[in-house]
Amino acid sequence: MLSRKIPWNVIYLAIPISLSLLIAFIDVKFYKLTPIPRATMIRSQLFLIFYIAFTFGIWISYKSLKYILTQLFPTWMTTVLLGIYSILFLLSYISFPLGLLLANYKSVLICKISFLSLGHLVIISVFFTIEVFFVNKFLKSRKLAISISIYIIAVILTIDGAIRAYSEPSINHVNLKLNNFPKSLNGLTLVHISDIHIGPIIGRDEVNEMVEQVNVLQPDVIIISGDLTDLSVARGGMAMDPLGKLKSKYGTYFATGNHDYYILDMNTLIEKLKSLGIIPLLNERVQVPGNEENDWFYIAGLEDISTRALGDKNHLIDIHRALGGRDKDHATVLIAHQPNAMREAVEWKVELILGGHTHGGQFFPLNIVIYFFNPFFAGLYTPVPNTYVYVNTGTFFYMIPLKHIFRREICVFHLYPV
Repeated sequence: MLSRKIPWNVIYLAIPISLSLLIAFIDVKFYKLTPIPRATMIRSQLFLIFYIAFTFGIWISYKSLKYILTQLFPTWMTTVLLGIYSILFLLSYISFPLGLLLANYKSVLICKISFLSLGHLVIISVFFTIEVFFVNKFLKSRKLAISISIYIIAVILTIDGAIRAYSEPSINHVNLKLNNFPKSLNGLTLVHISDIHIGPIIGRDEVNEMVEQVNVLQPDVIIISGDLTDLSVARGGMAMDPLGKLKSKYGTYFATGNHDYYILDMNTLIEKLKSLGIIPLLNERVQVPGNEENDWFYIAGLEDISTRALGDKNHLIDIHRALGGRDKDHATVLIAHQPNAMREAVEWKVELILGGHTHGGQFFPLNIVIYFFNPFFAGLYTPVPNTYVYVNTGTFFYMIPLKHIFRREICVFHLYPV
C-alpha cells in the first residue's frame, strides 16, 4: 500500500477557520448578534487572523519543545511531558469558544486555566519563532542552550504576568491643576477605573472586590471609561450588580468601549447601568455643580470610536454633540475610551481626557505592538498646553490573565484650579 502524506498545510488552515466559524456560530446562536452582522464578521475576522498566527506558532513551539525534551530526558518522560503540553495546546485552542459558552455572572476555573495556557503558549510561540528564523542562523552550535534559556524565560514571564494579573490593582494618585476648574471644588477626588471586562475570567466576586477598593478611596466622582463587559446583560448582568454599591458625592459616570458594543446589547446595558445608579454618557455632557453659584465643571462622554466600523446608526461617536456649544469658561473632563478618539478630542481644547483600551499592552509581546499602534499608550500626557490625557492601564485585563510592565490600575485624581 502507498503511504499517504499528512496534508499539514490543509490542517494548518482548517483549524483556525473552524474555530473562527465556531465562535461566529456561538455569537449568533447564543448571543443573538444577528441585528448587526458586521460586528460578528469583525470578531470572526480578528479571531481568524489570530488563530492562523497562533497555529503557526504552536507548530514551531511543539517542534522546539520536542527537541529540548528528547535531548534532556528519556523517551518515556519526553512522551509524558509532550502529552501535558498537548493538553495545554488543546485548552488554549478552545479557550475563546469555551469562555463564550460557559461565561455567566461567576468566573469559571476551567476558563482561567485555558486562558492562562493561551497566554503562556503565545509567549513561547513568539520566542521560539524568533529563535528558529533568526537566532539559529547565527548560533546553531548553541541551539540547545538557547532553546532551554528561551523556555525558562517564557515560564518566568508567565509566572510573573499571572502574579501581577491576580494581585490587587495599584492605586495611582495624580495631582492636576486644571484651567477654569471650580474654586469651590478645590481638591476634588476623581477615581478613574477602566476595562473591567466582565466575562469568563471576571465575575461578580471580582467586581465586588473592586467596588470595595474604590469606596475606601472616598471619591467625589467616579469615572468608568469603557469595556465594562464582554457578556450580554442577560448572561452577565448579575456580575454588574455590585457596581450599584459604588459611593461618590457627585455620581458615577460611564462611557462605552469597543467591547461593550460586541455584545450588541447596548440599550439593555444602558438601562441596566441606570438601574444601578450609574450615569451613561453617550455623546453627552452634564454639569457637576460646585459649592458656589456659577461654579461648576462638565463631565462629557463619547460613544466609542469603533462605532464608525460597526454600522449601527443609533450608536455612533459624535464629538460635536458631546463638546460643541459648551461654555469654555468652565473646565471639561471628557471620557473617551480609545487613544485614537482622545487624539481627535484634543483639538476641542478639553482640560482632561480619560480613557483606557490599551491595557498598557497587557503582556509581552503585545506591549510592543500596542505601543506603536496608539498615539497614547499608558499614563499621563500633555499633548497641547492646558490639556491632559490619561490612559488607564486597565483595572482588570482582557481574557488572558497576564500583565507585564504595568499592573492593574485604579487612578485617583486630585483636581485643583490653576
